[in-house]
This record gives sequence, structure tokens and C-alpha cells, in this order.
Amino acid sequence: MSVAAAMCLLALTAVLAIADAAEEGSNKERKALARSIELLEGWSSFCGDSDLLAGAKAVVFVPRVRRFGLVLFGFTNNPQGIALERNACGWSPPRRVDVDMRTDGLQAGLETSRLFFVFQDSVSAGALTSSDGDEAGVSIKMPDVGASVLMLDTDLLNVCQGLGTNSDGVKLVTVPADLASANNFSLGYVGLAQRVFKLAAGGEIDRTLYDGAADKLRDYANGLTGASADESCDPSPSR
Repeated sequence: MSVAAAMCLLALTAVLAIADAAEEGSNKERKALARSIELLEGWSSFCGDSDLLAGAKAVVFVPRVRRFGLVLFGFTNNPQGIALERNACGWSPPRRVDVDMRTDGLQAGLETSRLFFVFQDSVSAGALTSSDGDEAGVSIKMPDVGASVLMLDTDLLNVCQGLGTNSDGVKLVTVPADLASANNFSLGYVGLAQRVFKLAAGGEIDRTLYDGAADKLRDYANGLTGASADESCDPSPSR
């Protein structure tokens, strides 16, 4: 990659990051909800009877991640995440999640993608909502080895069962471009690296906002796992 091309990609990434940061919290939340619904619908339509969510304790959707890699340096946006937690009724109302991400190791290219995390362990799911000072939230490390070129996802065969489980019982699912209405975008991204995510769940999203999107996401997840959406159930998470 030439120096000029690298500088152009870096400038484009900076512009995209500034645009993300300029969005007001409520607007980011609204878009994250809508994109999370699209992500889950696209994934479930493709995977059909996948049992990936059947035993999950929590799910975190990160419906837009942008990153730029330049050899040993990686730059990402500050995406808004949305969490659902398992409870007595199936799934809790959505909660906002703050997401910090970095990529350590060899990397090159520009990529926008959609992904979600499946927490299969009660301890890691509990850490997601921890508020213990600097230890708040949960840190997740995932290998990042492979390539994507012109919106072609090399992990397509692993989409329905995740990209492997880390030591904390968390799976990472990357949803390919053609499974979501707002396409993944890649000018080419190669990596021999490790992705590090820090996820910290915040407050519950106001269900009266965004034209019922919060309830729609929860109800869709309940439908996928055969859970009840009975409002008389205790809404508090049950791990």
C-alpha cells in the first residue's frame, strides 16, 4: 500500500469517526436499535434453525463497526451496542452498551462490518453489567486472522455457529454483507492480529421511544428462542 493511499484511508476513517462522534446519544441509540433488528433478522433468515441463541445468557449487537488498519496500527470508531439479557420471560428489554475496540497486530485496509456477541457463560454475562470502577464491563479478546475483499466475507460458513468461543464462553458472529440491508463494506482488509473489545452495559432503553423498536427487538429474539414475551413476567435478568 502506497503512502498516499494509506493517508487517504486514514483521512476517510477520521472523517467517519468524527461523524459518529457528532451524533447525539439519542440518535445513535435509535440507529443502533434499527440496525440491530436488521442484523438479527438477516442472520436468522440465513441460519434458520440455528441453536446459537438457545442457551445464551446475553447477546450484544454491535451493528456498525468501522476500522482502518495500517501495518501495526489500527483505528476504529466508537460504536453503540445494544444488549439483551436472558430472564424468566426469555429476553430482557434492550440496554445500551458502550463499546471500546482495538486491533493489535499486523493489519491493513478499511472495513465496515456488523457483528454480535453471544455470551454462553453466566459469569461473563454478569460481568457485562458490572459497575465496579475500572473493572466495569467485560473485556473480550478474539483472534483476527484472515481477509475480506470487496465485501466478500471469508467466514460465511461459520456465521450460524459463531467464530469460535474464547476462554470466557463468548462467541463472535460477523454478519456478511448480503444478510443485512445496510451492507458491510470493505476496500480490502487483511489481518494477523487480535481484536480486543471492552463492553459495558448501561441503562435500559426507554421503550416509549423510537416507534416501538426496543420491544420489536426483544420480541423478535423471544420468537427465535421460543420464549414468552408475557409482560407479567419479572423483567429482571435471571442468570
